[in-house]
Amino acid sequence: MSRPPRTAVAFGEQATAAVRRTKLSWALEAGADQAINPKARCFGAERAGAKMTEVEGASHGVIVSRPTWSPT
Repeated sequence: MSRPPRTAVAFGEQATAAVRRTKLSWALEAGADQAINPKARCFGAERAGAKMTEVEGASHGVIVSRPTWSPT
């Protein structure tokens, strides 16, 4: 599990580090996505230090536009 269960106590705790700096992250770039601005799409992934993978020609609904695509 990547996230611990939420409890009411958690809302009063102070964060010690940003999760984006302590956990690995990945981002999928849909090459033909027209629903989200490319700069906005990449901003969060770059900020998180995410490993980017692009699926050329894929639309916003990657699983629909490229159902046989696999990262391996």
